[in-house]
Amino acid sequence: MAPTFERLTEDLHLEILSRVPAKSLCRFKCASKHWLRLVDHPDHSTRLPKSMAGFFCNSTISDDDDDDERFPGSALHFVDASAGSGAPFIYPSSSAILPDRRRLHLLDCCNGLLLCRRYDDVSTTTQDDYDFITFTYVVCNPATEEWAVLPDRVQDDKVVGTACLGFDPAAAPHFHVFLFSLDARRFISGVDVYSSQTGTWTYKVKRRGETLRLADHQSAVFLNGYLHLSTACAQRYPSILAVDTKGEEWRYFDTPCDMHGGDEFLGSIHQSQGRLHYASFNTTGDWDEVQIQLQVYALDDYATDEWILKHTLELSETDVHGGIIERKFDWIEMHPESNLIFFCEESDSTLKCYSMRSQEETELRTLGEGQPPYLPYVPLYSSLESLRIGHQDETADKFI
Repeated sequence: MAPTFERLTEDLHLEILSRVPAKSLCRFKCASKHWLRLVDHPDHSTRLPKSMAGFFCNSTISDDDDDDERFPGSALHFVDASAGSGAPFIYPSSSAILPDRRRLHLLDCCNGLLLCRRYDDVSTTTQDDYDFITFTYVVCNPATEEWAVLPDRVQDDKVVGTACLGFDPAAAPHFHVFLFSLDARRFISGVDVYSSQTGTWTYKVKRRGETLRLADHQSAVFLNGYLHLSTACAQRYPSILAVDTKGEEWRYFDTPCDMHGGDEFLGSIHQSQGRLHYASFNTTGDWDEVQIQLQVYALDDYATDEWILKHTLELSETDVHGGIIERKFDWIEMHPESNLIFFCEESDSTLKCYSMRSQEETELRTLGEGQPPYLPYVPLYSSLESLRIGHQDETADKFI
């Protein structure tokens, strides 16, 4: 009798293969001639996972900008991750994804889905008034042009410090949105979690433990069913907060290293090759011969919070005093499937890539009018029921 997997239909084979990482898919091609045929078939290219295509970011023309007649005044930009001289192009988000032309502001991106704020009519509003305009949260898939408008929270008077998206298509076809609320002292007080499976929000008060605030350089990773958030404790030591998709389990991780740039920490968390990574700068050596290193760690064991040192690089005096210490350096992301770090420097607004394997730096392209955060984008060609429902419901309302 043939193995169970081989007795499945081709559609089920493709459905299973569409939920594995791109790197694993390449390995599977070497394990079976049947899988090789499925993966390489041109008709299946839109259904199977892709490697990282680039980065989404926002751009906004201010009231003082000389180009204030540009349309749209606010837009999503897409930055190709491959090397090239072209500037980022404006992604036609308002017309291609949503059936109206309201302003979108990108908040987060996770495994092919975007989390945005969709503002009400801003045609007669100046840039300074944006904080007072009502909005709704929207999750959309640029590859399939499907989207869903999230319902309002029951109590939306809480101060939201940051909004994050959690989605892992290999684990479940459902996404979660995390809204971390702050108290009067700007410490994290709780989290609202939206589940696309139930279609509802749930609020959970922060569990007892460390008193935390959001890190100056904000970064977040959804991995192993937890939303990991860069934070700092009350004593201003860097840390990592992990919250599950129900908002019930709160975990705290110490970071392996960090140093200050002015009043800010210079560390950032990332997801690469299925593990949580922490990249930062740290001082080494004696007082009379202090060296500053780029250090990259990977979390090896969740149970013991054990980090392993993955990579180090000593920095030149120019790098330290001309960019890092003066906070003209911005982390962007680690490549999800390889040992590459993307970053930019304020001095030239150029997207750059550093290879931990060859220790070589490559300039990719200008970032143009794009503004941080620059969020990594891996296309997702699978349809999600939660997005299709949202799409159909709102489209129907437009014609009632």
